Amino acid sequence: MTTTTRVATRDGIEWHCERQGQGPHLMLIPSGEGDCSNFAKVASLLASDFTITTFDMPGMSRSTAPEEALGDVTATKIANQVIGLMDELAIDTTIVYGCSSGGLVALSLAASYPERIQSAVVHEVPLSAKLRMFTGKTDDEIVDTCRQLFADVMVEDREAWLALGTEYHGRLDRNYLTWVHRYVNRVERSFTGDELTRRPIHWTVGELSPMGLYFENVVAACGAGIPIGLLPCRHFPQVTIPDTLAEHIRVAGKNWKHLDYGLVANGCLIGCDFAGTIVEVGKGVEKNLSVGDRVAGVAHGGNGVQPEDGAFAEYIVTKGDILIKLPNTLSFEEAATLPLGVATVMHGLYQKGLKLRLPDEPDTEKPFVLIYGGATATGALGIQYARMSGYTVVTTCSPQNFEYVKSIVASDAFNYKDAGVGARMRELTNDGLKLAWDIIANEDSAKVCAAALSSDSTDCRYASFLSQRCPREDVESVGTNMYTVWGEYFKSGSLEYPANQADFGWAKRFMELTEKILAAGSLKAHKVAIKSGGLHGVLQGLDDMKRNKVSAEKLVYRVAETV
Repeated sequence: MTTTTRVATRDGIEWHCERQGQGPHLMLIPSGEGDCSNFAKVASLLASDFTITTFDMPGMSRSTAPEEALGDVTATKIANQVIGLMDELAIDTTIVYGCSSGGLVALSLAASYPERIQSAVVHEVPLSAKLRMFTGKTDDEIVDTCRQLFADVMVEDREAWLALGTEYHGRLDRNYLTWVHRYVNRVERSFTGDELTRRPIHWTVGELSPMGLYFENVVAACGAGIPIGLLPCRHFPQVTIPDTLAEHIRVAGKNWKHLDYGLVANGCLIGCDFAGTIVEVGKGVEKNLSVGDRVAGVAHGGNGVQPEDGAFAEYIVTKGDILIKLPNTLSFEEAATLPLGVATVMHGLYQKGLKLRLPDEPDTEKPFVLIYGGATATGALGIQYARMSGYTVVTTCSPQNFEYVKSIVASDAFNYKDAGVGARMRELTNDGLKLAWDIIANEDSAKVCAAALSSDSTDCRYASFLSQRCPREDVESVGTNMYTVWGEYFKSGSLEYPANQADFGWAKRFMELTEKILAAGSLKAHKVAIKSGGLHGVLQGLDDMKRNKVSAEKLVYRVAETV
């Protein structure tokens, strides 16, 4: 169901906004014609996956704007205005989509506000103004020219364009003048390579468009190391191929792995978790290891600084000092579900995030801790470690996974989709919950955690992956990145991480502790789904994860089955 609202921002703009759906935020930014109605089909197709917000551009269709908001229009100025709208709608972070000048605004948002933009999906961006056909024309001639330009040049399916209706096209007749007089030769912007790598960008051009029109897109994207794709359309895919565009946005928006964020350089070995047998021990290894030992570990897959790192190979090189020796009771397949999650638990629950007591020195008062996302592989490990550390665990997951999380000693499980779930957890804990670890780490999960945490913020801590923060300013937020456990310098996109020997030292001790826990049979591996095809099968597994087809299980591949 679409909800229509008018939203006033500090700059005097009154926005016509349309919202629908549930899930992570997705903002659809109109192009030069300024009207959001042509997103209707795409929005309805994506509403089951995203909370969608779209709007008419300032001064166009049903959005009004004072003269100062329309003067000296640039892509950066519009991006600033959109941020103001996000503030009023309490949207902390969002994925953005735009084609044409809407794509230019999306790129400007990603460049200027990387902390607010999760990723940008853009199509055929006008990096420089080329339309001189309106020079010297009267307003009536401008409208007639625009009608022909939009119906016959910018779309490959004239009927689909006209089918948007007479009311829509009546608004566009008024918008065309604003577009020509205010926008068309002013909003162009160039971007540096650094600006284009601050957030993940998914960039396309139309295979039916003349290549000369948008060749600059190819040059700019490739110059920044961004792969550029083709869509079977011209300039407005939301009008002529809404189904294809919706699937493209869905996949791009859900590609939360660093592969699809464009953070992995060509030639890198990827993959993190592994289990196998040692064939050689390096001279610098301090841990007591021998050839033939059964071990599991985590590799730094996709490491552009050391491309040979990674786990998707028959033989791999890894840090010996943070390997986990395996008891004979644990299979390689089960062991391969553990190391990445164990390292993430170390950071999130112990060293940096919530700073819990370690399992060998448990808290005797059994305080509450919330682990949001308990049915994930990392969440399930977190539940077990926290319980061994003496904490009473409350978690969230889908109802079909309630029995599973309780089998790994979660005290109570809540459906994360239920309205008021945060308040219900606060009631269960008698307003005494002080600690929350957010495995999902998006805006919606952070809001639930904030609602569950005690109204008395003293000693309240919220920990999550990377930069997601608790929306409550009175709660301390801590973001973690487990890729520092190797104690080596690395880069992630445009960000650089110095070598951190303190993290490496923690990892050595924590993996030793985990060995003892495994030997005692006190830690259950996540549910294993052994898939066929060896390393070839990994490609299908990655695609299944993108499409949310994997739940409460860890995909495992036997390298020996690679053909």
